[in-house]
Amino acid sequence: MSRQEPLSAGEAEAVRSEVTAGNPAACVVCGKAVSGARCEACGAVARAGHYAVRRLIAQTAHSRVYLARGPDGQDVALKELLFSKVPSTQELEAFEREARLLQTLSHPRLPRLWGHFQEGEGAGLRLYLAAEYLSGETLLERLAHHTFTEDEARDIARQVLDILVYLHGRQPRVLHRDLKPANLIRQPDGTVCLVDFGAARESAKGATTGSTLVGTFGYMPLEQFGGTVDVTSDLYALGATLIHLLGRTPPADHFQPDRGLDVSHLKAPLLGPWLRKLTALRPEDRYPSATAARQALEALKPGSPAATSVQEPSEAISPDAPAALARLQREAQSARSETDKAHGRWNNEAAGKAREQQQEKDREKDRHEDDRLSFMDFYRMGSHWATTPLALPVLSLITGIFIYRIVSTFNLMELPSLETRAGLLLVLALVLATFVVVGGPLFIRAWLWRSAFRKLPFALEGLGQVVHRADGEWTRFTRCTLRVLFRKPDSPPGAAALVKTAHATALQLAVDRANESLSRIARNPDTFQKLRWSILEDRAEGYANWRTCGQILKVCSESLAPVQQELGLIQAVVLEPSEQQFKISNKRGR
Repeated sequence: MSRQEPLSAGEAEAVRSEVTAGNPAACVVCGKAVSGARCEACGAVARAGHYAVRRLIAQTAHSRVYLARGPDGQDVALKELLFSKVPSTQELEAFEREARLLQTLSHPRLPRLWGHFQEGEGAGLRLYLAAEYLSGETLLERLAHHTFTEDEARDIARQVLDILVYLHGRQPRVLHRDLKPANLIRQPDGTVCLVDFGAARESAKGATTGSTLVGTFGYMPLEQFGGTVDVTSDLYALGATLIHLLGRTPPADHFQPDRGLDVSHLKAPLLGPWLRKLTALRPEDRYPSATAARQALEALKPGSPAATSVQEPSEAISPDAPAALARLQREAQSARSETDKAHGRWNNEAAGKAREQQQEKDREKDRHEDDRLSFMDFYRMGSHWATTPLALPVLSLITGIFIYRIVSTFNLMELPSLETRAGLLLVLALVLATFVVVGGPLFIRAWLWRSAFRKLPFALEGLGQVVHRADGEWTRFTRCTLRVLFRKPDSPPGAAALVKTAHATALQLAVDRANESLSRIARNPDTFQKLRWSILEDRAEGYANWRTCGQILKVCSESLAPVQQELGLIQAVVLEPSEQQFKISNKRGR
């Protein structure tokens, strides 16, 4: 379900021409004549169901919100969902979920649903929600011409927390999941209302996991990128919204991978500590509920303990950093593109990109020559100590004979004797079946990893050298240095800061994955401390075997490759092995 972003001032001036009684056939978007229910030039609707469209309020690539008038003369906000192809079941379910939620909600600062319907079929299907029209402007629109004070921010926080207390107190509780300035409307009397429940979800338990990624980058906590949301996710979004309003810059510009959102730039001595706790990196470091956050807000007074002493959050990187990193890099790319456009450097940039693409093609031809990774090397990266290339056939043989003995010993079924040809063929079939069942997924993963390695849009150097130094022994580790090399972007300071943050996040992500792999191999704490990875300035150091290499490859293919396609600033990921090696006992470090 898409969310609505407000149009820019220029777009709003061009498209918000209201259809009056004297000119009923003008398109509200492009201004051209409309002869039917929809504009043939731009596809905007002129009439849907019993509603006549008056003007466009907001739009995205997948939806539009119109001000429309019903047959009773009442104004409504008419939300239209657009599809370039036949909508999926997931998209239809999201529409039904938003309609169902709005029907059950009853709060003075939430829009009431008047009805929902659909028109057309297939790729021409259009879904509509007719909700109460709330006059006013969004906080994002107001930010363009107004400077918010700390007192105003406190009043907004209080009103939004009242709404969240209501939503989170329902059974099942309702999580909005996309709270931001564009979804908060300030009415003429100062009342703040929350709109757009397209991303909302009901949750009967404390946290919702495995859900589809929804929300807006900058206002989402890191765990939401991994599909985990709870009441603290909405509180984080509220804090990010207030930071945006007070600081007048997007919250993503102030994200710190090890601490969450920075508030040191705000002129808000009273709200600062409260916002720091509200937007802590870890959910357990935030206020546990909207009620607790509201109580803490009401207790804020100059010089009070609540205003000066807020426990610092733990310094720990979230495991959900991959998606955050990708979004962070896209923000940097967006900032760079806007700057280049403003200074008229498109021709130079095109020439530079052409050179980079040619250099990338040249590197792609020979970048894997130094590593010379075979298919079995990729198999080793994903294999367990008991399923190594040498151990898997032995394991299959033992398992096959064991199954035969168990069945024959307990007379579970009649089996031919091992002295006969049929008996030997049966055991051989059991061995082959075990080999396929156990080794099949590993071989498939090896094939996928090899394909991913060859398709990486940047060089991944040194992987094969580490794998080969093990000489086939999973217990042998090599001391390595990991570097993520970025090209220096021609961008404004803000974008450069984002790239620097992204670099730190990429290193931290690789270290977390490597240490997770080591913890499963070396369960002895002393051994793990010996092998573990740590970050030293612009690099990471630690011990690696072929399984650790597999985790690094996974980070590159799943997280950094999408970043490179968006940004194009990653030059290489380099794994530099040293001569120092360490071998753990074959008892897995116990």
